Parts: sequence; C-alpha cells; structure tokens
Amino acid sequence: MQFLKKTTLRLTVSLLVLLSVTAGMVSVAGAVGGQSHLKSKTAMGVAHYVITTPNWHKCDKQFLCTDLPVPLSYSNPGLGSIKISVVEYQALNGPGAPDIFINPGGPGVSGVQFLEADYKQFPLSLRKSFNLISWDPRGVGQSDPVSCLTTAQQTRSFLAVNPDPSTKKEINQEIQSIKGFVADCVKHTSKALLENISTSNDVRDLNLLRMDFRQAKLNYLGFSYGTYLGELYAQMFPHTIRAMTLDGVFDPDLSTLQLDAAQAAGFESELNGFFKYCDKNSTCSQGLPGGAASQFRQIMKQFKNGSTVVGQLLSKYGGNVTVNYAIALLGTIAALYSPKTWPLLGVGLGDIISNGNGQVLAGLAYSYAGLQLNGNFSNQYSANIAINCADRPSFGSLSQLEKSVQKLGSKYQDFGASVVWGNLECLYWPVKHQGSPGVIHAPGTPTILLVGSTGDPATPYQWAKSVANQLDNAVLLTRVGNGHLGYFVSTCVQGYVDNYFANLQLPKKNTTCH
Repeated sequence: MQFLKKTTLRLTVSLLVLLSVTAGMVSVAGAVGGQSHLKSKTAMGVAHYVITTPNWHKCDKQFLCTDLPVPLSYSNPGLGSIKISVVEYQALNGPGAPDIFINPGGPGVSGVQFLEADYKQFPLSLRKSFNLISWDPRGVGQSDPVSCLTTAQQTRSFLAVNPDPSTKKEINQEIQSIKGFVADCVKHTSKALLENISTSNDVRDLNLLRMDFRQAKLNYLGFSYGTYLGELYAQMFPHTIRAMTLDGVFDPDLSTLQLDAAQAAGFESELNGFFKYCDKNSTCSQGLPGGAASQFRQIMKQFKNGSTVVGQLLSKYGGNVTVNYAIALLGTIAALYSPKTWPLLGVGLGDIISNGNGQVLAGLAYSYAGLQLNGNFSNQYSANIAINCADRPSFGSLSQLEKSVQKLGSKYQDFGASVVWGNLECLYWPVKHQGSPGVIHAPGTPTILLVGSTGDPATPYQWAKSVANQLDNAVLLTRVGNGHLGYFVSTCVQGYVDNYFANLQLPKKNTTCH
C-alpha cells in the first residue's frame, strides 16, 4: 500500500506551471519560541513536558510560522527533541478565534506547503471564524525530514524503476534498486528517527501542539491518510476532542493485502470511468480514435515491452526526460484522483499516439511525486515509505509478496501487480514496524463526522462505511460521485462540515451530497 496524496487541485496548478515549456535538517527560519512554566502531569507519556509558547514570525506574506519541539522518542525522552514546523493562517475575524488543525494526507505530504498553497480552497466562512493550522509531521518537509533521495535526478531515476517486474532478471534488478534506496535512507537519516516515525508518534506530537496552542479541546480536519491520524488520535485521546471531521476515510482493520486489493479495485473502476468519459467526449475521443480502453492498453503494453518516449519539460524539471512504463503508469494514477484531471490524461495519451510526446504524463507523474517549482522534489516519497513501513507489517517474505502479485495482477490487470510490488521496500526496511491492523472504537469521543465518496479510488467508500460501524460515536456523510475526497469538490459537503465545526451540528443519518 502506498497512500500518497495531496489535493488534486494543487497537483493541477503545479502541472500547469511545469508544462509551460509548451506555451541534513532543514528548519523554518526563526527560533523556537520561549518556554512557559506550565507543565503537563503526563504529557503523552513524557512526565513534566514543558509546554512551549510559539514564537511566530511572518512567512509567505500572509502566514505565521514557527518551530515547536517534541520528544524524538516518547518511550525514551533522553534521546532529546526534534522540531515540528507549523504554519497558521489567522482567522479574518481577528484574535481570539479557535484553531482547526488540518492534515492534508500522505503520508509524507507537507502540511505547511499544502496550507500556504491551498488555503483559499477553504470557504470564506471557515477562514473568518477559525485559525487554520497545519504542520509538517515528523520526518516530513521541514520537520527533521527523512532523507533517501537526495537529488532530483535520484528521484527521477527511482520513479522510473519498473513497477511490475515479471522475469527473474527484472525482479533482481528491482530488488537491487530497492536495497540501494534503503541503504541511502540509512546513510542520510538517523536510525532513531526511523524508529520513531510511526503515525502514533505523530498523534502524540499533535496533542502536544494542541497544548502548546492552549486549546483545551481539539478541532481536527483530516484528509485521506490524515483520517488514519485522526482515528488514532480519537483512540488515544478521546476526551481532548471538540470536533473531528475525517474525509476520505482509511480502514485501519485491513491487512496490507486487503488494502492493496481495495485500492487496485478502486483505480480500475476509476480508469473505466475515464474510458467512458473519453469515448463520449469529442476532444478526448479525437485523440484516442481507436477507443480509450483499447488504445490505453495498447500504449501500456508497448511501454511494458520496453518502449519509451521523450517528455519535453523545462530544463529545471529535467529537460528531455525518458518516459517509460513506470512514469506512464504513475502519471495515469495521478490523473485518476479527480475527474478534473481526466482531460489531462486524455491529452497525455493522445500526445503519445500522435507525436510520441510523453510530456503530460511525465508532468503528472512528477507533480504527484512532489516536484517543486524550483525543480527539486520534496521528500514525500521517502517519508511515505518510511511511515508506511513503520505503521503496519508488510508481506512476510519475497515469495509471499510474489504470490500476492499473481493474485491481484490476475484480478486487476492495470494496477493489481504494481500496487503489491509497492510494498517491496518494507521487506528490506531496517526498522521493525510498530503498528498493526486493528478495529478502531475510540470510546468517549464526541460524534465524529466521516465523509465518504462513492467513487473514491484511493480510499474506497466501503472503508468509510466500515469505520462508521467501528467507531463508538460517528456519523457518515456520503458524497455521490467520482474522485478522491468530498470537501474540495462539493459545496454541500463543505456546508455540513463547516456548520459542524462552527455549531457542533451534525447531518442527519443517511445524508447524501453531490
């Protein structure tokens, strides 16, 4: 399983800039704030944790930024602390507004970059009444980042590794590539951080941030992987929650194979949705005149047999890059997160057929993988792998993984095999996983608002229904429609969510939005 997603809205903006050719530890500047003399009796297992007063400074024109310390290890405070990078968009109504903590997903996606880029995607009513706060979780972005792929070229090379090796030679090449990646992680990242990077530790960090900001109760809005963080928070700290909304719900009770199967099925379904859209859309069908499904599979078969095309990008994004099966498949997956990017997928596939030009698919793939405007990549791929490997057991052996590849590959022809191969890093990961699948009950919480979309490929709707049954106190709001997440594409969903945060009023049972 490789959860990896920010909102598709931002992916599209980054891509438009990227394609304009056709038309150690990093910390936020500024010192950590001074400490107050308030002490927590048992602050998340760390006795006498000293609450920190944030020392805010202006950043990116209209935001406030700060770094706040948290223990590197909650079980061994003697290992010292790391810094968590935090950003705030202040409520337009002025001082004294409550906070909403927002996690955009991932794992590995920078909450700081997300909020700075996408704050206007939140309705004005919410921005008036609440301070919007996000952060880079430990190991991500500017919060003591995991470092495995240290150059843009390394990242591009890693993204081009065959996602579905079939011959013994290809499998051995894949294994050597993965072992090299893992060795680089160990070389450039402290083992202590890798041992303490699980989502449960991020949950503890969030609770300390809540106390640092003097919030008696937490308001939390989590998207995609951020719903898993919210679920664990609810389980660990149920009595510190005021309101919690989880959109694109993750089911924590599934095994790795079950998660992979559900996501493979979800993306197969979304791909079929794209085919139907393309065949009915005059512009898209003109680029794929032989039928979208037939031509897509013809293209992918050629790529899988070793064919490549050139993607012409700006020089700072790699210039003329080689687009192979791995890049084409990743670009396809990126486009399937939202129907808004289906037209781009159609253009990209049509360009390959007509002009042998892989520019659009390369742009989609690189944007999805965290390409920045300066031409470098964020560390989200490295952090994604490190956190996933920490959070749950992978397959027990290479032979077990290969059997699962055959099982899902035969059932889901386009994505089944590759999604299982995506677990290979964890087989060679140097640190034992800390988390395991399990039902989430979270007794003692207020009612949690869950949002599930019926055509969500990355977090299937069934997961939202399952978690609604698992939690002791939850209500499910259903969005009928394709695409990952509901909040950013449905004013109906936004209305219910924002009213919940403002007035603690929940939608009635079985409420649906479009």
